Amino acid sequence: ASVARNLRQLTSIRALTTSASSRQVSPGVKTSGEGLEPSADMGLNFTLTAEQQEFVDLAETFTKNEVIPVAAHYDATGEYPWPVLKKAHETGLMNLHIPEKYGGMGLGTLDGCLITEKIAYGCTGIMTALEANGLGSMPIMIAGNEDQKKKYLTRLIEEPIMCAYGVTEPGAGSDVAGIKT
Repeated sequence: ASVARNLRQLTSIRALTTSASSRQVSPGVKTSGEGLEPSADMGLNFTLTAEQQEFVDLAETFTKNEVIPVAAHYDATGEYPWPVLKKAHETGLMNLHIPEKYGGMGLGTLDGCLITEKIAYGCTGIMTALEANGLGSMPIMIAGNEDQKKKYLTRLIEEPIMCAYGVTEPGAGSDVAGIKT
């Protein structure tokens, strides 16, 4: 319950500020390109934002309490980790890529990778199951019309369900890069 409360707090914080807006610069400030000379104070910054650190902390706590204690069981039995997926959904650690417009967090790739890395530390198999909806929902996010997005993307947020897509072609099988038609 406290983890779910933490996620709700993160969601309300996200409404006030986003990682992207915190990195914006004023118009006319040059951030790249010709005429920008390197200086000693410039370079890559690997410091997480406060929001990203909260996501990492939540994922680490979830992994410690919910993933690591059962990882060996699911590895040994091959059972699908439904109980863990349901807890991850309740906590808000599933379907992170779904846009806010459809009830999701709308997290970008870096934020998603930070969370994925923490959970995968506990069990890559369970993390793969958690991430499967990203693969299954992406065709709808990319090419779906508004009605399809509302119907299918919101369902992924409302209840702990899984989605999938199928791709096959004679001569290519499931090799998407080998499809000819």
